[in-house]
Amino acid sequence: MAFERRNTYQFRSLYHRTVAEKEEEFVINAFRPDQESILEIGPGSGRMTRHLCQLADALTVCDVDSETIFNLKERFRAQGQFDFRVLPFESIEQLPGYGRFSAAVAVRVVPHVADWRGALQRLVRSVRPGGLAIFDLWNRQSFVGLLMKAFPRAEPVVVHRLSRRDIKEALAGLPAQPIAALRWGYPRVGPFHLDDLGASLFPSFAYSTMFCVRRIDA
Repeated sequence: MAFERRNTYQFRSLYHRTVAEKEEEFVINAFRPDQESILEIGPGSGRMTRHLCQLADALTVCDVDSETIFNLKERFRAQGQFDFRVLPFESIEQLPGYGRFSAAVAVRVVPHVADWRGALQRLVRSVRPGGLAIFDLWNRQSFVGLLMKAFPRAEPVVVHRLSRRDIKEALAGLPAQPIAALRWGYPRVGPFHLDDLGASLFPSFAYSTMFCVRRIDA
């Protein structure tokens, strides 16, 4: 199956575009072979949706914003069996098929949810035992996080950056086993960065870690 690799979305810099493409590759590689049904929470511009619609026999996409859902429905309606719903994260248990999806994705979403612990639990429990869930958490004790604390600026949305202990405890409390991770957000100058070296030598100092976990409870 051929996937569109070229990213046509707008990013602040070449670095951020490269990171976005790595996130997409991570999801594509994690979800092969084809999944029966995928749940995506918080699709935003649809940069992950365009890949998920090729990976899933059936795709359910949820967002709290009705305009986002309308735009994505118009864009992807002809590409498969998709279900687009206006629904907040805290209500996804209402979805038909909740607990039986083969995979679930929430990229750059959980850090914006007030009840981020509950969001993680709901996301993982949306898939059946053996199913995969992908999400990311942001580290306030990372190099980038410390810079943000030293030089604060107004942010348009609420962001929950966690301590390394919070992240460790959150993962330990999930009915899931981590199987892969993608880390980024180490020192950089323009397009030059230390992400590969940092992720290898100092994984707990990444700003963002995208986790792929497998649900293990019955």
